[in-house]
Amino acid sequence: MMFGAKLLSLVHEAAEAGFVDPLSLLIVERVDRFNRSAVCLLALTCLRYSDLYNLDISAYLSGQDVSLKQNKTGSIIKLPALPKGLLSQSRRIHVPVHPLNQSYSSVRHSLGKAVPLFLARSLEENAHKTHIFRHLRASYLISKSHTHREISVILGHHGNTAVNSYVHNNLVQYFINNPK
Repeated sequence: MMFGAKLLSLVHEAAEAGFVDPLSLLIVERVDRFNRSAVCLLALTCLRYSDLYNLDISAYLSGQDVSLKQNKTGSIIKLPALPKGLLSQSRRIHVPVHPLNQSYSSVRHSLGKAVPLFLARSLEENAHKTHIFRHLRASYLISKSHTHREISVILGHHGNTAVNSYVHNNLVQYFINNPK
């Protein structure tokens, strides 16, 4: 199985485990095949696209603790671990040498086409940016009763003000009304 297909399978498992929200899964399934690897990793890690290049993908996908320095903020964050048991020894993913050869504009365009209309309207100008999964993850975690402090650690922010810009009340309500 190719890298992108294995990652898609992993996103499905993560959605079943409640780690990836249903809207992120929907977007991942609708994105074009060329950009699927990058979009799957964005959904799993909730990073900005530019930060994927700093990610030790093999280590992350094999369940090791991974920290990285974010390009934009300069903050060091520890990525939330994938749910235990999600990756078994028999399903180790072989990471190709250059798995993220997609361009930012290509991924952004592909996401723009994959984002459901109601979600694009909810996020307005942020709808087609490659950090859409950060907005979804923050809103999803709030709907699951996580604190702003916990979310700021996951997103690599220094305080609640930044987290507030990623939480959208209409999305929180959507996740509450449409549980897994």
